[in-house]
Amino acid sequence: VIVGISHYRKIPASSLPVAQKTMQALSSVLARHEAQSHGYFENLMLTQDGHLSESTAGNLFWVKNGELYTPS
Repeated sequence: VIVGISHYRKIPASSLPVAQKTMQALSSVLARHEAQSHGYFENLMLTQDGHLSESTAGNLFWVKNGELYTPS
């Protein structure tokens, strides 16, 4: 397995000030450590509602019907 899904959720912007990126990054750091401990290259992170949000080191993008999409 190259990619896992982290049990750590993305911290909602409404929970912490968006300008405080160091606090927002905590869940990503934990998810990255979790991925490495399971031998994964990367972990995907979900929102509190269970929707795909991002990876621990980047954003998600996909193409559907010739259009580029990314989670909000």
